[in-house]
Amino acid sequence: MDAIIEFQVNEETQLLAQQFLESQNRTLDDACRELVEQLAEQQQARLAHDAWVTQQIDKAFEKIDSGSAVFIEHCAAMAMFEERKAKIRQG
Repeated sequence: MDAIIEFQVNEETQLLAQQFLESQNRTLDDACRELVEQLAEQQQARLAHDAWVTQQIDKAFEKIDSGSAVFIEHCAAMAMFEERKAKIRQG
């Protein structure tokens, strides 16, 4: 079911927006609908990313709980990182 969204803007803003959109063969309704759809898509992407991060954190804690986690000291991790960057630079 489609929802109806209403909001108020001053007349000059509405007129200027309509003129601009008419020059592109679009309506104000079309532009507002597209914006709302884009915002919804961005929120869906954000929610999907949040779910992925939560899943990764849960996996990490499962490894810790099961005793299969491997901890690397900061200096060693930085050395591994620098080595990886060097390989990437070399191609």
